[in-house]
Amino acid sequence: MMTTLAQYIEKVRLTEGEALKLAADLAETLRRLHDRCEVHGALTPETVELTESGLELIPAPHGAQAVTRYTAPEVVHGQEADRRSDIFSFGAILFELVTGERAFAEDTVSSPAPTSGNPAVDRVVCSCLEKNPDARMPRMQRVILELKLLAVAVQRTETAAALHREKASSDAVRFEMQDLAGRLEERMALQLQAHEDAVADLQRSTVEAVAQLKEQFSVLQSELGATHEVLADLTAQPEQKIEAASANVLDYVNRGFQRLEERIAAIERGNAEGARSAQQFEQIVSAYLKKVDENLMSQSAAIETAQSAIAQTEDLVERVVEALESLQTAVLDSDGAAREKIGVSVN
Repeated sequence: MMTTLAQYIEKVRLTEGEALKLAADLAETLRRLHDRCEVHGALTPETVELTESGLELIPAPHGAQAVTRYTAPEVVHGQEADRRSDIFSFGAILFELVTGERAFAEDTVSSPAPTSGNPAVDRVVCSCLEKNPDARMPRMQRVILELKLLAVAVQRTETAAALHREKASSDAVRFEMQDLAGRLEERMALQLQAHEDAVADLQRSTVEAVAQLKEQFSVLQSELGATHEVLADLTAQPEQKIEAASANVLDYVNRGFQRLEERIAAIERGNAEGARSAQQFEQIVSAYLKKVDENLMSQSAAIETAQSAIAQTEDLVERVVEALESLQTAVLDSDGAAREKIGVSVN
């Protein structure tokens, strides 16, 4: 399905760079047409077709002289269309591409010259939209040169804006990383405090358990002393009673030592579990800090690479501007010399 330039700009909001790219393609298409000593005569966004290979002009109906808001004033007054009238129509289309608005609200004869608010754009547009065709840009080659200079100026502005956005993004990244580091530090402090509290609780439990064991051991020693006294009293008793009493004493002692061993084993398990928890916590914190450091280094490297690329682009733009300005001067000088030669020949 065919898509015209009018349909495209109605659906898409173009950036200045995109608008100038389309304008440059259209200007080159018109240049080729004029180089064949042909004119379009009815150029509008509806007569420009977007194709995969670029832009193509849709010829106006043979003999048609329909007046549009892109028609040059001299054509409106009945003069025949020529290259300069095509340049006028191109200037109206250029203004619409850059601003998204029509250059003329009504007819091109009585409507004042439009302004985009961008002096660089207005300089090119107004040169194309001169009411007097003799004051208008005479050739598409000159228009193309002006468009290239305008594109460089826009690129410089966009590069400065991109650098500003990059700096703002870099500041935002730094702020975010600082905030992340602060939250991480706070979280680590809370976890360390919780870990220290858990260790302190374990130590208190251990101290209390040891104290209880000491107390039980002291009681056991007292009971053993009393048992020895009983055994001493039983020396006069029969042998069976002595053996029974000894067995009871040994059983009691064995149960006491068994409880003591179980309590010591429980304390040792608690200490081992606490040590494992502390080791796991230290490993998690170490891995998290290492990841944060890697992210910071990666972000810093990316920012430095982007800033270096922007600086190189700025240098390249400066060299292109100087080359284009030199080319413009040479073209203008050559054009002036040619006119002087023609004037001399006529005289």
